[in-house]
Amino acid sequence: MLWLRTKETSEYSAVIMGSLRARMNVTVEYLNQDVSCILTWCITNCLKINPSKSQAILLGTTRPLKSFDYANLYSVKIGNSVVAPSG
Repeated sequence: MLWLRTKETSEYSAVIMGSLRARMNVTVEYLNQDVSCILTWCITNCLKINPSKSQAILLGTTRPLKSFDYANLYSVKIGNSVVAPSG
């Protein structure tokens, strides 16, 4: 699962998507599309999202997370900025 959290409010602000490990990059692509929609809504309503104060968090059970290949995972983005992974 992927969640997007802002450091300022510590609230989770994006869609939660579960996925098989083999389809995680597809899930990140869908998440990026959802974040893009959220960003567009924020801009329309004179709000800003600060990518440097946001984190991408990968949640799951211990065994799959330890064996996961993070080097090949696509980046979560807000606009043109890459969101830093948590941890």
